[in-house]
Amino acid sequence: MVTSIERTAYPRFKRLITAHELHLFFSPTRDEVAWSSGATDCDEHLLALLLMLKSYQRMGCFPKLEDVPEMVVDFVRRAVELPEGNLPLYRAAKTAKNHRSLVRQRVGVVYGQAEARRVAEASIREEAAAKNRPADLINIALEKVVEAGLELPAFSTFDAMASTVRKEVNAAICAGIHDRMSALERAGLLRLLEKRDVGADGPVGFWGINMGTAIGIPFVAIETRITAAVFGQHWPDVLAEKARQITVPVEFDLQWDDEHISRQEGLALFDAFASKEKSLHVNSGKHKELPRFEADSAVRFFARHLGRAVTSSASSV
Repeated sequence: MVTSIERTAYPRFKRLITAHELHLFFSPTRDEVAWSSGATDCDEHLLALLLMLKSYQRMGCFPKLEDVPEMVVDFVRRAVELPEGNLPLYRAAKTAKNHRSLVRQRVGVVYGQAEARRVAEASIREEAAAKNRPADLINIALEKVVEAGLELPAFSTFDAMASTVRKEVNAAICAGIHDRMSALERAGLLRLLEKRDVGADGPVGFWGINMGTAIGIPFVAIETRITAAVFGQHWPDVLAEKARQITVPVEFDLQWDDEHISRQEGLALFDAFASKEKSLHVNSGKHKELPRFEADSAVRFFARHLGRAVTSSASSV
């Protein structure tokens, strides 16, 4: 899933730039105009180079010339007294590349995309165990790359990296939960299926939210005794494949304003279940504000599907 750039601190042009901001950030100095004039051979290249310089000084990356707002182009053009119809154009890719090199030299930044990606990935991997929102991970990576004095890679690079690393870290966490359970603990979990009030062939339900879902989905996918399950509040990255193996009735809880799990992620995991009967329970509120009445709903759900009356402490794993 693509992270919205607006949710991150990745530099970009504002939709509305005030006159004060134009003068503060995009006014070329006399020295900058002289430098640009000496490095270019026509008005179009002069305007383009100045726009690249001022944009980089403001954002730390190079925008496409067509993405520079017209008000910025017009402001810089007027500042250096170029003709009204003058446009920032590069007739050759080589010229654009040369101008980017000139700007890097002037601002003292290092062009090292491989190193920037290394720094970004290391910072994301370090934080992903504690933070899971892609926007938060991208912001941390941005800060570290800037601190290293490196040019920022494209936003798509940060977004893809955050998604990949987060998936790997979440997979390791889920695997770690299973691995930390001793053989005795795992056997105890399975023995719950043999409780006397359930019987050897009695129906069994599974209830588990958040990390209970992380444990429960792989368990329910392979345990044939489970005939109904309640899940919720988890990401699809690691669990979607196992969820596609689940065909029993499912009730799924989702917090609409969850600060950790986006709506799109919660809906994607719900959509992955292969169950013919599945219901989505959406409530307003943050991650830890799941209403208590959802526990009562789960009891009613199990009462319907396990074939007899149950209580909140009945035979649900």
